[in-house]
Amino acid sequence: MALVERRNDRTDHLSIFDYITHWSIIAHFPPNDLEYLKGIEWLPIVDILCLWKNSYDYKILFYTFDELLLSIYKSENDRLSLGVRCARWSPTEQVIVVGDYEECITIFSYLTYKKIQTPFEHPQELVSETDNTILKEEEYNSDN
Repeated sequence: MALVERRNDRTDHLSIFDYITHWSIIAHFPPNDLEYLKGIEWLPIVDILCLWKNSYDYKILFYTFDELLLSIYKSENDRLSLGVRCARWSPTEQVIVVGDYEECITIFSYLTYKKIQTPFEHPQELVSETDNTILKEEEYNSDN
């Protein structure tokens, strides 16, 4: 389990716990160059954390559990951009998809932790052309 705590001096610290063995602490550190931490996504197969900054600044960091900073990504445009809204690892855990408040999506690789797809706009409503296929994921409940 990963837990973010904001201290009285307004610094964020990340604690990682092993919930299997009596909730022992694995790591505790302040994320480098990241204040006002907004969210965390955990890649369990290789114990990688994706952290992102507040809603007003587009910044993503990838960390290992032993506090090794793998990569930092900041928005490439010079204009003031809104921050990250959400991030989710794919079901295959090979990419992480990051959505922002400007309705754009950016895709990152789990091998290099670098951007592999330039940001593209995601419209509110998807419309299929004749040669496009739109798939919708639905949750399946086996109890019914």
